[in-house]
Amino acid sequence: MHIEPNELLRQITEKNDKHAFATLYETMHESLYDFALAIVKLREPAEEITADVFIRLWERRVSMEYTRIRSCRLYLFMCVKNASLNYLRNNKRAEQLDLERLSMSNWRLETNPEELMITAEMASRLNRAIGELPAKCGIIFRLVKEEGLSYKEVAQLLDVSEKTVENQIGIALKKIKQAICFRVPAGFA
Repeated sequence: MHIEPNELLRQITEKNDKHAFATLYETMHESLYDFALAIVKLREPAEEITADVFIRLWERRVSMEYTRIRSCRLYLFMCVKNASLNYLRNNKRAEQLDLERLSMSNWRLETNPEELMITAEMASRLNRAIGELPAKCGIIFRLVKEEGLSYKEVAQLLDVSEKTVENQIGIALKKIKQAICFRVPAGFA
């Protein structure tokens, strides 16, 4: 049974639900870590940033007004972004979030070929195609398609226009379609 992050956040804040917190952590940790790693480019600080975001969430659960948070996913990504930028600022590194320099190398597409009803080869092609997208395009694609954020939420998170998000998704889909296109031999049609 899959519970939406917004519902988990409600259970955490209203009921001090440790199980809901653990489920939210399991659901979101890897994506948030990958996002932090894309910004700070160092594994240990990325892990610390991600852990700190969850620790602060738990510590503030009683005083948090979860009803003011429209999207728990967006809220957590914003927390990671801000913590990552603070880390860079405190360690005398670049302060601006430069989408062109984000590293996509450790951000993986989670696929389950049985659930998606695709072959292992198709999953491999899809992962490779997504991994080969330009950094800005790949980050936007993953936030929209894998994390389920809206164009507006991604635009807000990355400080770009919604039109930029829309254009980057179009570019990503076109490149992915070209990369995963299977050619059927003439005798099989």
